[in-house]
Amino acid sequence: MISWRTVALILGVIAAAGAILTGTQYGFDSRGIADESRRTADQSRRTSAQTRVLAQRVEALARQAAEDARVTVKSLCALRADFKKRVATSEDFLKDHPEGFAGIPAATIRSTVDGQKRTIRALGGLRCPKSVGL
Repeated sequence: MISWRTVALILGVIAAAGAILTGTQYGFDSRGIADESRRTADQSRRTSAQTRVLAQRVEALARQAAEDARVTVKSLCALRADFKKRVATSEDFLKDHPEGFAGIPAATIRSTVDGQKRTIRALGGLRCPKSVGL
């Protein structure tokens, strides 16, 4: 007669052999785990590639924004320089024509100068390149 221990050992060996042959061990399907690992690795590669593309786009946008900012500052500096010249010219004009000229009262010219001075002050924080003449 075969002892229950021998039967248990034989059943254990059969179960282990079946697990090895089918790829299932301790309730886990090793082929399924391998497939999932491959899918995860593929997803990781796709995500990595998408991240590189996104980083390149962000870099291009940053370069464009920097160029736009440079052009904007240069334009605002040119505007400020123009207003400074207009203010100086208008003030010189008012010295020679304190009552205004040809239907344009001095008060209108002074009001325009005051508005230009406010704009110059508003643009005062700009660091202008020397090429603009400031």
